[in-house]
Amino acid sequence: MGPLGPLRQRLAEGQATLGYLVTTASVQIVQALARTGVDSLMIDMEHAPVGIESVAAMIAATAGTPVTPIVRVPAPRIILTCARSSPRRRRRSSRTAKSRSAASRSRPTTRGR
Repeated sequence: MGPLGPLRQRLAEGQATLGYLVTTASVQIVQALARTGVDSLMIDMEHAPVGIESVAAMIAATAGTPVTPIVRVPAPRIILTCARSSPRRRRRSSRTAKSRSAASRSRPTTRGR
């Protein structure tokens, strides 16, 4: 088989692989699926209510089987912040400020009348 695991070996050889997407936080389901002859089990944390503690137990449940556990982690959450902390916003606002000052120089002022 070589130094690679069974899943990596099959992928390196260009062979097709078969796996299940697990969306339920159940050790028993993982144990049952791991013994069905599939190559991998993908544990979904992104779109399923599966916590890190459950994932650890589910991975441990694949021990002693040829299946490779894969975990799909949630995407990083983009946190919106105020415009001052964003470099992109700063550049836009500085251009806007420059264009405002240029526009004010080209127009006659009406102050003091």
